[in-house]
Amino acid sequence: MTLPLVPVFAVLVGLTTRERARTQWRELEALSGHFLDVVRGLPTLVAHRRAAAQVETIRSVTHRYRRATVETLKVAFASSSVLDSSRRCPSRWSR
Repeated sequence: MTLPLVPVFAVLVGLTTRERARTQWRELEALSGHFLDVVRGLPTLVAHRRAAAQVETIRSVTHRYRRATVETLKVAFASSSVLDSSRRCPSRWSR
């Protein structure tokens, strides 16, 4: 009776994981784009004594990316756990 729930859970886990991966990719694009802009503009920033101000901005963007990575890893481990437990349990559920 509960066996049909396993594919439903697998789909839900897959959709959540896909959305987290997309979010993580967008965060990485933002981080790399900002970092590239800073590196390209570094001579100008140094000339106008604004290079030190960018350190905090890069730190903030990096921290956001780090948090997003941890959230993605949480979902990945939860997904792995759900899929692993669903793989092990069908024989008990079918009785």
